[in-house]
Amino acid sequence: MNREKELEIIIDRHDKLFWEDNNPEISDEEYHELTKELRNINPENPVLLKIHTPTVSSLGEIEHAVPMLSLDKVYTIDEWIEWANKVKRNNQEIFYIENKFDGWSVEKNRNILSTRGDGFVGDDISNKLVYIKMIDGSSVSSVSYIHGELVMLKSDFEKIKTQIFRKNGKPYKTPRTILTGLLSKDEIRDGVGKVLTLIPFNSFQIQATFEALKTIDFNKLIEERKNADYPIDGLVMKLADIDYGVSLGSTSHHVRSAMALKLTNPTGKTVLRSIRWSIGKHKITPVGEVDPVEISGVIVDSPSLHNYKYIIDNDIHIGDTLIVERCGDIIPDVQQVIPGKVREKIILESCPVCGSPVEYISPELVCKNTECSGKHLKCLLDSVIRIGIERLGEPTLEKLISIGVSNLVDIFNLTKEDIIKLERFGESSSENLFNEIQKVKCGVVHEWQILASLNVHGVGRRMSKMILELMSLEELRHKTIEELEEIKGIGFITAYNIYCGLLKNNEYINQLLEILPVSTNVISIGEKMEKKCTICFTGKMPEKRSYYENIAREEGYEPVGRVTKDLGILVCMDPDSNSGKAKKARGYGVRIMHLDEWLG
Repeated sequence: MNREKELEIIIDRHDKLFWEDNNPEISDEEYHELTKELRNINPENPVLLKIHTPTVSSLGEIEHAVPMLSLDKVYTIDEWIEWANKVKRNNQEIFYIENKFDGWSVEKNRNILSTRGDGFVGDDISNKLVYIKMIDGSSVSSVSYIHGELVMLKSDFEKIKTQIFRKNGKPYKTPRTILTGLLSKDEIRDGVGKVLTLIPFNSFQIQATFEALKTIDFNKLIEERKNADYPIDGLVMKLADIDYGVSLGSTSHHVRSAMALKLTNPTGKTVLRSIRWSIGKHKITPVGEVDPVEISGVIVDSPSLHNYKYIIDNDIHIGDTLIVERCGDIIPDVQQVIPGKVREKIILESCPVCGSPVEYISPELVCKNTECSGKHLKCLLDSVIRIGIERLGEPTLEKLISIGVSNLVDIFNLTKEDIIKLERFGESSSENLFNEIQKVKCGVVHEWQILASLNVHGVGRRMSKMILELMSLEELRHKTIEELEEIKGIGFITAYNIYCGLLKNNEYINQLLEILPVSTNVISIGEKMEKKCTICFTGKMPEKRSYYENIAREEGYEPVGRVTKDLGILVCMDPDSNSGKAKKARGYGVRIMHLDEWLG
């Protein structure tokens, strides 16, 4: 599948989540990056030209006399000014700047109120007029024609959020989601009152020449308007000269005479109190412990600090004030550091698990002890996952290590009598774990799983499958470093790691091959799993969440946005996080994996 087709599928999915399900999984910025990438590949792709509208309880369709097209969007002020520079005829070109309201575009013509729909045909929602008032408090019936935005004011949201719930009984979290819920089928009940507000476009408008645009403090303007009662998610700049704007034409999606500036992610201010160190297979990751702060309705207490180089580069100390940014469900990232009056340097001299000295190998801190029990546990957990043993998580592995288990060979040689000796293991739980192990031992294991389970640095599922599509495991074991370097996608370091890893594990590999029924056929992980394994990504990650979800689909996983008792794996940057999803996953006994471990 080529990248253009992949992007079509991903964007279509998120369009459905946003417009049809009223339950978005990614931020506007993440969505923008996806559409931007697709636009660079094919600016005429049909997915980019669609105009979306939420599902509504409608009286029928209404054809617009004049198309109600959408707006193109940018996400930085510099991009916004650059657009104005492109469309201006001279420096005295006049632009209007107004709010981009976070609601629904509608049109009222006499007694008919309709949504934008696809821009050409909308839905008749005149039956909702009873719930709507004008921004100045007057009656909508007093206005013959109006083109504007239907919103729920923040004050109205506070009044009604404890009275109106989703069909599943859960509350709405934002004014826009409750607005969509109220207008969708069967959501409105009697007696809610006029809780929706219609704001005409051109309201709260200012004007400026192009020359004057650069003198306006847009950040201050945005902050002032964000504090108003009406909800906004940006600003709109449009040409004041209507005739000139019309002459620029439009696409089937948006007009060329206006451009929207979408707001950035919400932020919060908090104080760094301590550092929690999370040990992985190859590195020790710092996680900030901060005073709990609410950002967009979510309590944040553990922002990601990524690695030790990040702490050094940003001069972060205990006691500093951090400005953290939250994007959707993502664990916040530190955007700014304000030095505290009392600052304590962040230093880690010994491993938090084994107590051995640590070493800074940029950008990470690593434990120098090759026999570190913390690293060993993470490596064994990863081996278990890659070889395909289900229901064998970290707590049970800790118990197995305590009785002498050190690798997969030891696990496959366990008897029921060995397992029942484990703390809190009875007849039933011992039987279940033994059967899970036997399922793999008596089933089909693929050569790429053997290679991936060795925990060779930089060699996970995808690399293992790629290599063993070209040769057998036996052939690979006889390759020199120079021959490994010739494989596309493998550099000297990875070639060296593979060579040393195979040499070091030579006898161990032989033992695995004797125990397991190994197949040389390379198949996707999804074919080996019982149907599809669901996977959920959470927390700030190096790439957009959609990037990892796409990889997961290729591997046979089914990405989901929520943690339930049936979830297969929760993937994050900090398995020890106290985020809501991580806590819920631990409560359900769901396997939690570090992103690096999942990617291999």
